[in-house]
Amino acid sequence: MHNKVLLFTCGLLLLCLSGCSKDSTPENEMPTLTTGEATAIGRKTATISGSISVPEASEVRNCGFLYSTVSSLPEAESKTVSITLKGTSDTYTTTLTGLMPNTKYYYCLYAGSGYTTTRSSVREFTTAADGVPALEATTSVSASETSLTVASKLSDDGGSDVQKFGFAYKASGSADTEKMVEAASKESDGRYSFTITGLTAESSYEVRAFATNAKGTGYGEKIVLVTGKRAVPQLEEVSVSDIGEDAAVLQSKILGDGGHEIIKFGFAYRSGDAGQEVQMEGADLDVNKVFRLLLSKLSPSTTYHVRAFATNSSGTAYSESRSFTTLAKESPTVSLEVNTPKGNSVNVAGIVQSSGGTSSAVVKEVGFCWSGDNAMPTIADGKLISSLSGTSFNGVITGLKGETTYYIRAYAVNEARVGYSEVVVVTTPESNVPEEDDIVSPDKN
Repeated sequence: MHNKVLLFTCGLLLLCLSGCSKDSTPENEMPTLTTGEATAIGRKTATISGSISVPEASEVRNCGFLYSTVSSLPEAESKTVSITLKGTSDTYTTTLTGLMPNTKYYYCLYAGSGYTTTRSSVREFTTAADGVPALEATTSVSASETSLTVASKLSDDGGSDVQKFGFAYKASGSADTEKMVEAASKESDGRYSFTITGLTAESSYEVRAFATNAKGTGYGEKIVLVTGKRAVPQLEEVSVSDIGEDAAVLQSKILGDGGHEIIKFGFAYRSGDAGQEVQMEGADLDVNKVFRLLLSKLSPSTTYHVRAFATNSSGTAYSESRSFTTLAKESPTVSLEVNTPKGNSVNVAGIVQSSGGTSSAVVKEVGFCWSGDNAMPTIADGKLISSLSGTSFNGVITGLKGETTYYIRAYAVNEARVGYSEVVVVTTPESNVPEEDDIVSPDKN
């Protein structure tokens, strides 16, 4: 009996020793941990880093950063920040918050396999002492012609109440002292914004946030911003009506004032392509911001180029250019020659003697018109358009009826007027009478 008890006791002891050996000497190889430097150290914040390299086939069940004000980093007095592994080898960073100012902290990496926990070497950093406020870099919200809207965030009050906060700015490259503008309020998280006004259009400015407490004034990182382009008025394209020999009515509309009061408005015009542009101010704007002008003392049969303009404190804007041609002073003069009709057709010819009273008048169309009823035919009765060669033109009027009297006139059209020749009266032959050239002499043999 004694031997049996002894054998049972030895077996139980071996089993216990075997279990303890597995816990203290696991097959899982621990990762390599390397502690990085602390950066961005403030009064209550700091960023720490480190790298973790995990051997193949090894398991890491938990890992992260450990930090404390005690150099030995005891678990009871230390805080942890867990890490989610991104691969077998990587570098990790985390920002610690809620730290105490002017205090030395110790930190390291840890990793656990479930059996054993290992740590990296311990490094240290000291938070900043109470001082001036800390701010984030200024950001741009919007920009106009004469203003910049900017924002920032008070990230740390420096350990005492902030008395004022806002932005400091000056023109880029200027030796002038920065101008300080105070914001009226900030949000619960320390964010605030402000619109800096009275700036110059299309100009560069250096801007940075500031905040002041009992220790002094702290500044955020400086940025450079540019104001918007000069906002000049916007105009509708000119419309031209009531065009005469020496006058025309112009009209346009102000679509936008560019954010500034309109100082003057009107029309600029010139004759031809090389004429000198002349400006004439328009009458008062109506309720729809439309303005008009009777442009007079123009030359007949002349092409003019016109555009509307409007001026505010930022400058002068122009509409797209529009062209029009004044009417000719007179109708063209034209003469007509008519051959003897043959069958149902007649050959006609015309000569343009004058284009319309001025050298600048232009003949735009020539031809012939006729009628069997109207003794003074016009282009409304029936016309044959011809081509002008120098001053001459000709044609053949066809489709006439036999034994019918026709009234024929040549015509010419300039910019807006039609000129007619004297009337020539012709009578067509019988439709069944052969022409002389068609008669065949009888055979005398």
